[in-house]
Amino acid sequence: MMPSRSESIINVDSVSSSVGGVASHAYTSSKHAVMGLMRNVATELGRYGIRVNCVSPHFILAPLTKEFFKIDESAGVRVYSNLDGGLPKSICSLKELKTLDASNCASLACIPSSIGHLASLQCLLLWGCSSLREIPDSIGKLESLAELHLTRTAVAELPRSIGNLQNLRILDICRSHITELPGAIGMLTKLLDLRALGCKNLEGLPKNMGELVSLNKLNLEKSGITSLPESISKLSSVQNLSVRYCQKLRGLSELPFGITALRITCQGPALPQLFPTNPSQETHSF
Repeated sequence: MMPSRSESIINVDSVSSSVGGVASHAYTSSKHAVMGLMRNVATELGRYGIRVNCVSPHFILAPLTKEFFKIDESAGVRVYSNLDGGLPKSICSLKELKTLDASNCASLACIPSSIGHLASLQCLLLWGCSSLREIPDSIGKLESLAELHLTRTAVAELPRSIGNLQNLRILDICRSHITELPGAIGMLTKLLDLRALGCKNLEGLPKNMGELVSLNKLNLEKSGITSLPESISKLSSVQNLSVRYCQKLRGLSELPFGITALRITCQGPALPQLFPTNPSQETHSF
């Protein structure tokens, strides 16, 4: 190694080497030992041009981790977070990045506009980022984006540029602060799944909803919607529609004939006359 003066040594450690109180004394001590060894060796070999570094992973939902913390897949959330306020602007340099998962980063308050440079990004997971209030307009530049998850964020408005996401398949705004969806959403011709469960501030949908020709699932459970636009009848690909527990919903317009699963909540002793008259429509109510 020393003659070549261009080698690199990578040690694998744990976040427990810098965060206390999340593991046993023995485990934490052993990880501090790895970090200390790395620093010593780096000092010793640095004069020979040999780089010594350490990778300290955060929580990873692996079999040993699930057994240690006694959790299953559904409980696999981020235990640690080193994001203080926002993502670094330098993130734009990750040209090959396909998945950005910042789930449960409660301190994440902003997304840099440079995120628009991530041309390869396909999945953006911001689930549980409770301090996040705004999505930058530059998100419209993510031509490869297929999934956008904003569940349990403080985002109240989506940028109009979202209509440029021509490859978006899943839009998840469940339990967010969204008050309305921009009309540009009608441009999402490849959107398959729109999730707005628990959006209590969402009172209606854009009039051009009927332009979502590929939409298959529409979940509006526990939202604040008062009515559905008439254009919803044009959603020929919709098979699953849920408006359960929408207490402000006054009625349903004519529904798409292709629906195979309709979920509603009845406030009275009988089903109201809310359905289209087409006898061929198969309807399931819960």
